[in-house]
Amino acid sequence: MIRAHLATFPPRRRIMRRVVEAILPQVDHLFVVLNGYEDIPGFLRKCGKVTAVVPDRDVKDAGKFWFQPAPEDIVFAIDDDIGYPPDYV
Repeated sequence: MIRAHLATFPPRRRIMRRVVEAILPQVDHLFVVLNGYEDIPGFLRKCGKVTAVVPDRDVKDAGKFWFQPAPEDIVFAIDDDIGYPPDYV
């Protein structure tokens, strides 16, 4: 499986949505840690290719490592403030 792992926080919500829209077509699944959020944004909840969590504390950028991949998975650790091209992955 080709996966992307992302950690983010509320001030970057708008750009994070653009990151998700750019990366999602390029991966099999996107895993998101939402530091400082009260709940999971609707656009993430509605997508079957996204697993998102709101941790009980701010785990910062280490949230990219929150989810355990399988040994055969390919993992892209991505940032919430980069404009990814459609052929990044």
